[in-house]
Amino acid sequence: MDAVEAPAFRVWLDGGVLAAGGFGNVPTAEGAPGISGGVGVAFGADPSRSVGLLLQEREFVTNLDERHVSSIGVLVRWPADDGPFLLAGGAHHHELPWSTWLADPGGAIAAVRPDITHRTGFEVGGGWDFAPSAPESREARRWRPSLQVSAAVLPDTDGALVYAMARFSMRLGLLEVRPSPPSAQ
Repeated sequence: MDAVEAPAFRVWLDGGVLAAGGFGNVPTAEGAPGISGGVGVAFGADPSRSVGLLLQEREFVTNLDERHVSSIGVLVRWPADDGPFLLAGGAHHHELPWSTWLADPGGAIAAVRPDITHRTGFEVGGGWDFAPSAPESREARRWRPSLQVSAAVLPDTDGALVYAMARFSMRLGLLEVRPSPPSAQ
């Protein structure tokens, strides 16, 4: 039986664009659909081909009620390999009115404003990491497009019950770890 080679890049960073929608608990402002765009970054480590760990940070404004959302997800991903994957973990949001964020972005980013609403829940989702265009090329293996959809459920009444998110990003491999060849004895 042939041994399965571990993925080359085990620590990575990605960044991309996000579409988000908030649903439930909050009346829409003048018929707004509650869908907006934003940006996000993620830092991940894949301890094995089976399991990956992911820390995601996303920023978006939902026109559901003109709310700025800083969304943090601490997620486990399975499998940590090219192709389809599932995600599950915790979610924490810092939310406040968009006008307040614009008036004091430093205090909002540092999460020190007294009027920030802190909300905690869980997140589930899935996605697809695309294989490198030239698997033999170290540089091509470093860059991989990724598509992810997820839903963060925040079961309190201070904001939207569910945030649905779709994210397209580009993964950049930071640390390449290859298995050592079997020693001849």
